[in-house]
Amino acid sequence: MIKRAVTIKDLAKKLGVSKSTISRALRDHPNVKEATRVAVQKLAKELNYQPDRLALGLVGHKTYSLGLVVPRIDFPYFSHAVSGAQEIASRAGYQIIICQSNESLETEKAVINTLLANRVDGLMISISIETEEYDHITDLQERGIPFVLFDRVIDCIKAPKVVMDNVDAAFRLVSHLIEQGYRRIAHIAGPRGLLVSEQRIKGYEQALRKYGLEYNPAWVIHSGFRVESGEQTTKQLLELNNRPDAIMAVSDSAAMGAVLAIEDAGLRVPDDIAVAGFNNENFTRFVKPGLTTVSLPMYELGQQAVKMLLRQIEHPDGFKVPHPLTLKSHLIERGSTTRR
Repeated sequence: MIKRAVTIKDLAKKLGVSKSTISRALRDHPNVKEATRVAVQKLAKELNYQPDRLALGLVGHKTYSLGLVVPRIDFPYFSHAVSGAQEIASRAGYQIIICQSNESLETEKAVINTLLANRVDGLMISISIETEEYDHITDLQERGIPFVLFDRVIDCIKAPKVVMDNVDAAFRLVSHLIEQGYRRIAHIAGPRGLLVSEQRIKGYEQALRKYGLEYNPAWVIHSGFRVESGEQTTKQLLELNNRPDAIMAVSDSAAMGAVLAIEDAGLRVPDDIAVAGFNNENFTRFVKPGLTTVSLPMYELGQQAVKMLLRQIEHPDGFKVPHPLTLKSHLIERGSTTRR
C-alpha cells in the first residue's frame, strides 16, 4: 500500500495549532514563537513533510522556485552560502535554481534573464568582478521583481542586502598582526571595483592609523582570489627594497600562494614574514604552520538572504527595503602569524 503524504493539516493536528501557524513556522516567520517554530520544524523533519508545490503554485500563481546567482560555485566561500540558502528555502517549500556568472558581466545578465524566463519568484545575486554598470539590476527594481543582493553588493543601489562587516574584519586582522610585533604589513587586495576590496582596504588603513603606522601604497596590490594570484603578487612584494614583514591576503587561497612564494625565496613563515587570509577554508587547519584567517559566516549569510527574499515575495505590500543586514566575522589565530 502506498503511504499517504504528510500534509500541513496533519502537522497542525499533532501539535494542536492552526495550519497558518504551521505554514509560518516552516518559513521562519518572525511572528511565531521560537518554541513553536522548533517543534514544527522538528515534527516536519521526523514525518518527512514535503510541501505540495504544484498545488501551492496553482493557488498563488507562483512557481515556488528562487534564482541564485553567484560568481563561482567552485569557491567554498560561495558554496557555503548556497547550502545555507537551500536549507531555508526547502523548509519554506521553495526550490533553488543555482547559476554562476563565472565572474562575467555578460554571463551574469544572461543567467538572470534565463531565470526570469523560467518564472522564478525572486532572485538572490552576488555580483561578478566585471559588474561595473548596473542597468540589469535597476531593471529588476523597475519591474517590481523581488531580489536580494548578498556579499558582493552594489553600494549605490538601495535594495535589500545581506553583507559581511569587511571593514571590521580587516581592522581586527591587521590589529592582530601589529600586536604580534609586525610593522611592515602588506595587503594583497581583491580586484579593483569590488566593494569588498574597498572595505577591507579601509579596515587595513584604520588599523594602521590606530597604531600610528604609515600607509605605504607600494604594500597594497590589487590581485585575485586564487593561489596563483597570491603567489605572483607576493613575488612583487619580495622584490621591494623595504619588503613587508607580514601579508594580509584577500582569501585563504591567495594567502597560500603567498606562503609558496615566501618559501620559494628561502624565507620562513612566520619568522621572516607572517601570512593571514580570509574565509577559514578547510585546508587552513592542516597546513604547517596553520594559517591565521578570518571566519566569515557564509552559511548564515545564505540563510538570511533567503529569509529577506521570502519576506518580499510573501508580503509585497508591506515590505520596505531594510538597512543592509551586516554579519560579523571572527578571527582565528594560528601559527602563520605567531612569532616563535
